[in-house]
Amino acid sequence: DMYSAQLDSADFDAIAGLGASMQALVSDTLAQFGKLGKMCTENYSRDEQGVERGFFISHSPLENFCAELELCRRRCDSWLRKNEDSEYYDTVYQLSSALRKYLCVSEYFDKGFLCYVERCAERVSVKTYCLDPSGIMNTLLNRARASVMFSATLTPYEYFSNVLGCSKNGVGVSLPSPFDPTNLCVAVADFVSTRYDDREASIKRYVSVIAATLSAKAGNYIAYFPSYECLEKVHRAFVQKYPHITTVAQKRGNRYSDKEEFLGSFKDDTGRTRIGFCVLGGAFSEGVDLPGHRLIGAIIFGVGLPGLSNERNIMRDYFEQVFESGYDYAYTYPGMNNVLQAAGRVIRTEHDRGVVVLADDRYASPTYRALFPEHWRQAQYAGNAPSLAEILRRFWENRG
Repeated sequence: DMYSAQLDSADFDAIAGLGASMQALVSDTLAQFGKLGKMCTENYSRDEQGVERGFFISHSPLENFCAELELCRRRCDSWLRKNEDSEYYDTVYQLSSALRKYLCVSEYFDKGFLCYVERCAERVSVKTYCLDPSGIMNTLLNRARASVMFSATLTPYEYFSNVLGCSKNGVGVSLPSPFDPTNLCVAVADFVSTRYDDREASIKRYVSVIAATLSAKAGNYIAYFPSYECLEKVHRAFVQKYPHITTVAQKRGNRYSDKEEFLGSFKDDTGRTRIGFCVLGGAFSEGVDLPGHRLIGAIIFGVGLPGLSNERNIMRDYFEQVFESGYDYAYTYPGMNNVLQAAGRVIRTEHDRGVVVLADDRYASPTYRALFPEHWRQAQYAGNAPSLAEILRRFWENRG
């Protein structure tokens, strides 16, 4: 993402609509967007509303487009110097910054990049997309005598060493968790599927997984879901069946105040049960610290896969050619990283005790079991909700 940048014709259209002087800044650039839009003939389609869609891919920089962007940036900068008191100053400044980033990213263009142009009706977006940052990262790392990269979620090592550019000279060191592994119970609910086509019919089963987890010990929990749609449906079903249990749900488009209010719901007390409903890979999956009794369990529905998209599929095809592991690099490994981040919210200090429930039948497969960190190797498998409740009850009986 650091080495990718996107521009959208709608932002330029908005500025052109502010008056003649504003239109003069962007009219030539809009003409370039129009030319690119006419080239979007790949995967061309017309939806039920008659909206035309299509895209095209370039494996080399869009030189004419970039040349026009540079001219537009200069026009914007010149306008900014002369119009510091204008009501449109901030708008033009933001456009100039976006142009500057796009042009800067384009300077790094190499075999690990491509340009992706997409058209939807009259709207055209252009993205310089970094598929593989390893070439850039390798150059940067070689400027230093040594570099150390560390994280609790660098799994699998080969994936991260390849994409971060240290596969040739890198040395991998895997250290055991500093926390007592017996303080964490990992249970796999392999009797549920979270594949998209199965979700609607599985809502009641998801609710049973949550209820079984909460039944083992009162306390604070977070359940993570593969999408807002899934989250909202399960939340409604859970509240309807268990109205006495306190719940809080992540909102779409969360603001900072919403995040603070959500985290403030998790009190450091005992004897009460609360559960948060969140999106896996979202704001509450990492960078959240709820030690002690503020969080004693996480229930993770799904394997964290990024949503299917043209861009992800392009990445898949690229890494299939490079490492013959296209799907894993584009979907499996980033997804598992989301899972590890979410699970890492539970044990934050050496005194914490907690449970992680992995709810998806794919966790029982060799592919995913091979991605488990060492302190998950003793994961227990539950074939139904009562079995899950019993596994967790025994854990809390021994470690609670």
